[in-house]
Amino acid sequence: MIAGFQGRFPGSTLRLTSGVDAHHSVLRFSWAKVDAEGNVTLEGFDVGELGDDGRLTKITGFFGPFPAATDLSARGSREARNPPQPR
Repeated sequence: MIAGFQGRFPGSTLRLTSGVDAHHSVLRFSWAKVDAEGNVTLEGFDVGELGDDGRLTKITGFFGPFPAATDLSARGSREARNPPQPR
């Protein structure tokens, strides 16, 4: 994975922009891609899964910022279709 990144983006590095948050065998963290001049060219976050031996077995990357909350309701999220009722 790392060698592929380095080959596709020579001179760029990945910088962690958060701590690693873990729950059981799943983890998440945010990162930034920084070019050779120190400019952030892309931000995102990854979600990974760990095997029984503690090694990374799967990683899924998300690129760019989160969508606005209004975008979620436009897609028909469960909360938008069934808003919580007052007690």
